Amino acid sequence: MARSSSKRRGKSSRKASKKAPKNLELIYPTVESMPKIRPKLLVFDLDNTLWTPELYQIRQKNIPKAGSDIWLFDGAQTIVHDLARNPGWEGTSFAIASRTNKADWAENLLRKFEACSGTSLSTLFPHKQIVTGSKRKHFENLKAKTNIPFSEMIFYDDDMHLNIGEISSMGVLCCHCPQGMTVDLFKGSLEKFNKLKSNSDDAWMGAIVTKETIWEEDNFQNQRFL
Repeated sequence: MARSSSKRRGKSSRKASKKAPKNLELIYPTVESMPKIRPKLLVFDLDNTLWTPELYQIRQKNIPKAGSDIWLFDGAQTIVHDLARNPGWEGTSFAIASRTNKADWAENLLRKFEACSGTSLSTLFPHKQIVTGSKRKHFENLKAKTNIPFSEMIFYDDDMHLNIGEISSMGVLCCHCPQGMTVDLFKGSLEKFNKLKSNSDDAWMGAIVTKETIWEEDNFQNQRFL
């Protein structure tokens, strides 16, 4: 979460209900189409990463409602649907790391939003660190509870300078999502993880994926075939 008065909202499912949309296609239609080497833990921030607006911007006293007060980004909805339905994620766990001071609201929203029919986000993300303070502590707790090393994780967050800067220094591959999760960022981070892990060299640990680095990588690949 990055607290700012500026409007940095990306495209979100404002007219969608808390229910998962029907007939969503998988990002990866077959397991064979997925990157060969996949992380063992995917960790997502909440505010301005999976959903919008940020919880601290909600001024009401009542718990905000999923689908009317808070919306999942379109990309986030597509991604969580893939995580819930794609058999290729069988060896990967999913987690939430949020510094919001509205933990009760966040927990309720996770129970209300669906990744797919019959599967809530709360069920999809069994590992949750939703507490104020440093995200370094969140990741230390996640590592202790899952026994998954930092080098086998990817972290998605909208705050480059604080959250991503801190977590990348721990050796976690991070993906910057300044306007919420998008499918392109998600796929780009997985391709980067696969490429770097294929080299069997831990020197890459702590790399940061952005839309700019993805564009540069795609442009380089295109130039090779000209």
